[in-house]
Amino acid sequence: MQQHIVEYTSKLDKARRDTEKFRSISEENLNLKQRERMLAEYVVDNDSLVKELREKSRVLDDMEWETLEQMCESTYGNFVSRLQGICPTLTKQELHLCILIKLRFSNTQMSEIFGVSVSSVSQKKFRLKKHLSESLEGSLPEEMTLDRWLGEF
Repeated sequence: MQQHIVEYTSKLDKARRDTEKFRSISEENLNLKQRERMLAEYVVDNDSLVKELREKSRVLDDMEWETLEQMCESTYGNFVSRLQGICPTLTKQELHLCILIKLRFSNTQMSEIFGVSVSSVSQKKFRLKKHLSESLEGSLPEEMTLDRWLGEF
C-alpha cells in the first residue's frame, strides 16, 4: 500500500510540473498572439494606401484591390487564401468586403470605397455573414458579428 502511495505521489508531482509547463507555454502563446496582433495593426496602419483611404475614402481600381489583398495575405497569415479555402464560393466583391472589414474600415468608409450607401454596406455584410454561415455549416454563431469573426480569423 505504501508503495502505491509513493508511486501515486510521484505521478501527481509530475502531473503538477507538466501542468505548470503547459500554463507557462499557454501564457507565452497568448503574449505572442497579442504581440502579433499589435505588429499587424502597426503594419496596416502605416501602409500608404490604407492611410490614404482612412483620410479620404474613394473607389479603388483593380491594382489597389490587389495591393490590399496581398497586404492581407502577408500580414494576416494567408487571410485571403484561408478564407477562400473555407468558402470557395465567395465572390470578388464579398472578398473585398472581408478585406476592408479585416483592415478595420468603418461602414461609412466602406460605402465610399464601394460607391454605395451605408445601408447597402450593412446589407452586404448581412448577406456575407449568411453566406459564410452556410459554408461553415452554422459554426458562425448568430450572436457573433461578422466584423469580430473576421477580426479573429
